Amino acid sequence: MTAGRRAPVPARIGLLFGGAILGCFVGVGCRSVSDEEATAATAAARRGPVMPPPWTINGARTSMTRAEVVALHGEPDKESGYPNRRTATWTAIDLWVTFDGEGRAMDITGSTLQTLDGRTVVSRGMPEEEVVARSGEGNVRGSYQTGSGVISLGYKRVGAEHRFTDDTTRYGLGVSEGSLKFIRAQRLPVAEP
Repeated sequence: MTAGRRAPVPARIGLLFGGAILGCFVGVGCRSVSDEEATAATAAARRGPVMPPPWTINGARTSMTRAEVVALHGEPDKESGYPNRRTATWTAIDLWVTFDGEGRAMDITGSTLQTLDGRTVVSRGMPEEEVVARSGEGNVRGSYQTGSGVISLGYKRVGAEHRFTDDTTRYGLGVSEGSLKFIRAQRLPVAEP
């Protein structure tokens, strides 16, 4: 399209931008969105989360004590590790929390990323496009593999981790094969392997 021309919005698709929905609705009529408006809305969605951190994973946050997590979910189904690093598992809700030597959560993996007031941001299994629309793109680290065949002519993206941070935590949303596979929170500073 040339600059200034307006692209029609598909009949059943609307674009959420700044709390206003632009698009077509049954019985309401249609409105066209210019290329500039569509580009601005897409850029805004990618810049940052719709529901920004701090977040919880299945209600647990980094630096919570073991007692605080048990108060939320009951006793864990399993615990393992060493005195200075123990991992508790709640299998029914897909939650793994690793506690440091003082009993504070330092690494959490689970199935649902939530706001502090309990609203779901994303959950495991969501398509990557929806994850980005709801959480923002963050700092992306991609995973690639070489093409198949005797002579490899390029690389194919097979997954990515969308990372976000707040004052105390780094959050990782890992996607593979087009959908969200893991949700992780690590207390800062994170020791890189």
